[in-house]
Amino acid sequence: MVCGLAALYFFIQPYHSFVLDYGGAVAMAFYSCVVAIDIALIHGITRSLERLRQERNRSADLSRRAEIMFAELQHRVSNNLQTVAGLLLLQESEIEDAKARHALQEARNRITLLGKLHRKLHDSSLATVDFGAFLEELSRDVIQAAGVKGVECAVSTNGVDVSPRQFIPLALIMTELLSNSLEHGFADGRCGTVRIACGKAAAPGEFILSVEDDGAGLPPGFDLQKTRSLGLYIAKSLAQQIGGHLSMTSDRGTRSTLRFPASA
Repeated sequence: MVCGLAALYFFIQPYHSFVLDYGGAVAMAFYSCVVAIDIALIHGITRSLERLRQERNRSADLSRRAEIMFAELQHRVSNNLQTVAGLLLLQESEIEDAKARHALQEARNRITLLGKLHRKLHDSSLATVDFGAFLEELSRDVIQAAGVKGVECAVSTNGVDVSPRQFIPLALIMTELLSNSLEHGFADGRCGTVRIACGKAAAPGEFILSVEDDGAGLPPGFDLQKTRSLGLYIAKSLAQQIGGHLSMTSDRGTRSTLRFPASA
């Protein structure tokens, strides 16, 4: 308003007067329209910015709630898995049949591992997981659970970051391969070494995971595709799930090799 009066007084004829002729009235009408449009635009922009701020705050609140719910879900899943493992342990102690007790023990170990892996993936924002750093800890747990004496484990890794989608299948595959080496390679109580290696393969965009032991080796006529071993069947299925290929050879022991894509 003040600017309009100042423009009328100083710049519209007759100068230094508030008297309006026809030309001055037209000019002031245009000025008023421009001012009204500017005010409307500023008001609209202000309201849009306020709505944007409210939506941003709402999105941030929803994101925090989602993270809390994800963490709570992971915690509950992990606790439930540990409860199931505890129930299997109780049931295992009441079973006299050695084969049945061994089957329950293997199931319990797998469930315990799943609970541990869920705790490892508690952060929903993780884009990749350092699988190589986790291998050494995992191998110690597997050997301890197997109760094998006199078997050493050497782990060698080199920059293996995998997606959360690959992490659990890879950990389960490694567990099954290591358990197979401990159970069959050193079944007679012999001492030895298991070497686990994980790193980039020669082919671009591919990783390789190997579990090699100096134990008894594979039985004559062994065929991975026809084996009735539940653990190896699980390992094969999980390898296919992540787009990998599992193979086993025997030369002064057993060598299991998994090739898998860098991302799946």
